Amino acid sequence: MPISFRDLLLGTMLLCASCITFADTALDIQNTEQQIEQLSAEIKTANRNKDKESANRLREERIEAQRRLRELKKQQREEKKQQEKQTKRAAAEAEWETYPVNKQLCTAVEYNRFDLVRKVMESNPIDLRQPNDACLYPLGEAVTRGFADIADYLLQKGSPLFIHEPIMNAKISAMDAAAGSKEDRTDILNILKRHGATPYDSVQGNLAGAVIGDDKDAKNKLKQDHNMEGDMFTLGASLTKSLQKGHVNNIRWLLANGSKPEESMTGRTALMIAVDSNNLEKVKLLVEAGADVNRRGINFESVLAHAERHHAKVSKKHQASVAEIIEYLKSKGATYSDQDRKPAT
Repeated sequence: MPISFRDLLLGTMLLCASCITFADTALDIQNTEQQIEQLSAEIKTANRNKDKESANRLREERIEAQRRLRELKKQQREEKKQQEKQTKRAAAEAEWETYPVNKQLCTAVEYNRFDLVRKVMESNPIDLRQPNDACLYPLGEAVTRGFADIADYLLQKGSPLFIHEPIMNAKISAMDAAAGSKEDRTDILNILKRHGATPYDSVQGNLAGAVIGDDKDAKNKLKQDHNMEGDMFTLGASLTKSLQKGHVNNIRWLLANGSKPEESMTGRTALMIAVDSNNLEKVKLLVEAGADVNRRGINFESVLAHAERHHAKVSKKHQASVAEIIEYLKSKGATYSDQDRKPAT
């Protein structure tokens, strides 16, 4: 897309305005320096004339002028930084205009430029339902980075709540991306919910692909990842995918908005995944939401045995946290199973 005359003119106007401000400050500095020189000369004259009163007054004026000069030079440095920033921004936007439209959209999302996201969407027929060859899933990029306004706008423009990833043949869920962030993304989770997202979007998408599409690999994965006691299938819903690294407020939001505390993934219960996060608060959230502290995982391993095993291999930095988790689980009635290989006492 060629650079429009309007955009080029706007960029030039911004740079010119910055240049004018910078020039005004430079002139103020020059005038202040001349004032200081003049005051210094007048002080010498007053001293020669032994006019102490005038000399003291002139020194006070010079001190004030020197203070103002320091402020002006500081202001000049800041203005120079802003001018350089605007120059780089104008150059970057000029280069951005030469990108293919899919890359334009992804780059605008990456740099949180809502104005450019809107510009490219209004100027080009981009189908957000299709994978983007530049970033695959623009909505996923927005929610991962925490750009709520952009996420809301993309949803208004028809972005799906999850998208098929062709290489892994799996569904990528916007809610998974948001909840799995190390930052608090509850604002974005609320936006996604308002647009119809659920913590099970990726599970439902992959399950449908396995059943309807006769995808043998997906069916095998479903069998591998189902809950030990058979009460639900999951390839890992938003909760289990987020427990390891997601912010505790995201976990709290999921549990308050439909996630089941008894989920499991790859043979580990949600409680086991929370244990592996080394975060006692996440463990408490699950237990308070109804997670069974004696639910077994793969090979009928208990949560308590899993926690003991995790404590034995975790770094020293996290050993105290995991020890607190073990004591908490015991206080809630957690026991070993008959199949556990109990740790040495």
